Amino acid sequence: MPSYLHEAAGAWLGRQYGRWRSSGLIDDDADEAMEMFSSPRVTNFIRWYVRSVKEPDFSFIPVDPTGLRREFPSVILESGWASTMPNLVDDYRVWHQGSGKRVRVVILVKAWAYQLNTQNQVCATLEVSHTRPGAAVTVTQMSVFPIPDPLLPDPTITVEELFGGLCPAGHNPATALPLEVGQLRRILG
Repeated sequence: MPSYLHEAAGAWLGRQYGRWRSSGLIDDDADEAMEMFSSPRVTNFIRWYVRSVKEPDFSFIPVDPTGLRREFPSVILESGWASTMPNLVDDYRVWHQGSGKRVRVVILVKAWAYQLNTQNQVCATLEVSHTRPGAAVTVTQMSVFPIPDPLLPDPTITVEELFGGLCPAGHNPATALPLEVGQLRRILG
């Protein structure tokens, strides 16, 4: 995968966190309870996925009140150029099921080349899957490129999902944190 294209989705998600902070959705205390990593190796999966090894392209890992990093990230990003969409969908199954649904949100950004007449165009989709213990997985998918007409509303994650069920004091668990697709388009472009 071309380096800039592959890293674009992680840059976008990091920028989203910065926007949540600057708009006051995440305060300083909550910021201290969150760590962000590119490609941390995760090997502690359970059940059928016990031998799986995954390295997300970007992840949010909450920190417990004791100061210890949680066992799994709460939100991860997987981006792909060479990966097929079925392989990326398998990725979110490993993350959700293999973590016992402690990975609350999996964000997939898939880009590919599309031959149209004599023009090469890059297409991209954004898929956001949500789950929590005791609940089914719900998935939202939208086109990034080509740009849909009409534009769809930006998907969101919640503060509860970001912090893996243990929200920092003073934060409403239901607060929606937007994932701005327009920003993703700009960065991928």
